[in-house]
Order: sequence, then structure tokens, then C-alpha cells
Amino acid sequence: MEQIYIKNFIKNSIFFKIFSSAFCTFAKTLETIGYIGFNLRDVFILVLKGKVSIKKTISEAARIGVDSLPLVIMISWLAGMIISLQLATEMVKQGGGNFVGAFVTLVMLKELGPIMAAFAIVFMEGSSIAAEIASMKVTEQIDAMKTLKVNPIQYLIAPKVTAAILIVPLAVIIACTTGILGGLFTSVAHTELTAVGYLESVRMGLFLKDISASLVKGAVFGGIIAVVCATIGYETKGGALDVGKATTKGVVWSITIAAIFDYIISALFI
Repeated sequence: MEQIYIKNFIKNSIFFKIFSSAFCTFAKTLETIGYIGFNLRDVFILVLKGKVSIKKTISEAARIGVDSLPLVIMISWLAGMIISLQLATEMVKQGGGNFVGAFVTLVMLKELGPIMAAFAIVFMEGSSIAAEIASMKVTEQIDAMKTLKVNPIQYLIAPKVTAAILIVPLAVIIACTTGILGGLFTSVAHTELTAVGYLESVRMGLFLKDISASLVKGAVFGGIIAVVCATIGYETKGGALDVGKATTKGVVWSITIAAIFDYIISALFI
């Protein structure tokens, strides 16, 4: 009797509840990472075997790239304008006007271009991918595909991941170019810098290593967004409420993992 009382006391204690909740969260996190890893492995195997539909990949690339493009352009333009607005005036006063374009270019290529493009795509299309596949899962459409001998990974996930890896670097190029032009607009409007002087400074800030790092980040971010959101949607169980949770979870996980890989790639290209 005393042992039962002690067990109940421990189970009802706040420390036990906190520990239990933390342990469950950690276990679910590891489980999700495992699912993501397995799906990514399956996608690479399908790509190497040439079993990914080219037509569906092109369709997904158009969806991911074109639908997200207006948001990519808008936030990249604003990012370039804000950077230039904060720094151009002071740099011109200190005699560093010839380096404004180079500074904006380096910032856009190294960090803001890939990050802005990734954020736009995860908000526009990553959430859509998670919601789409989660809805198919909870309405048993994926189970029906398995019954018909259709591989859901091959049909649903592989084209999305392949398309994202190919198309997001192009979105990054557009984001970087738009941000640099946004900096040009602000610099000419608010300082004595000329467009020619700014563009000459941009040329000074262009390095092949930074361009390569930016493109690599775009490909990695694209793959992360697609495989993470698709996997979380694919593992959804329950009903409409769980579809909403999967959508949010897909966005949060994508941004978090992309930030981790952003640091790793930046460290590799120093």
C-alpha cells in the first residue's frame, strides 16, 4: 500500500511530469529525424535508379519556383534596401562610399540571399507540401496508393525533393540580384553615390567562392524544405487538427534544420 502511494506521488509530482514531457519530446524528435533520414535515402536511391518522373519533377519545380517568386523578389528587394539604408549614409560620410556595393553584395551572397529565398519558399510551398501530404494521409489516400502497388515515396516525395534541389538555387540567384538592385536604389536615392560607382563596387564584392557557397546553400535548403515538410506530412495521424499541426511543424522544422546547415556550409566555405 505504501509503495503504491509513493508511486502515485512520484507520478503526480511536477518534476516527473516535466521529465516525462521532455523525454517524450526528445523521443519524438529522434523518431522524426529517423523518418526524414530514411525518406531522403529512398529518394536518392530512386534518383540514382532513374525512377523519378521527369514530368512530375518539372511540374513540382514550376510550383515551387514560380509560385514563390513574387515573395522572394519582394523580401530580397526590401532586405537590400534596408542594408543600404542603414549603412550607405555613414559609409559615405566616413569616405567608404566605394565599398557600399561590395558590402551589400557580400551580405546578400553569403547569407541573406539564400536565407530569404529559403524562408519565402518554406512559407509559400513548404507549408503547402506538408498540408497536402498530411491531408492525403489522414483521408487514407496514401493507403489506397499502397493497395494499388504505387510507391508513395516515388510518386509524392521524390519529385518534390528533386525539384526543390534543382530550382531553389535559381531562386537564390534571383534573390541575390534583387537585393543588390534594392541596395542600388536606396544608395542612389539617399546618398551622393552614382549607379556606376555602386555597380563598380558590386564587381569588387563578387567572388567565385561566395557564389558557389550561395548556390550550395540553395540546393541544400531546397532539399531540406521538401523532404522535411513531405516527411512530416507523410507521418501525420489523426484528423483535420493534426493536418494543421503538421503544417506548422513542417515550417518550424525546415527553418531550424536549414539554419543548422547554414552554419555548417558557411564554416566550410570560409
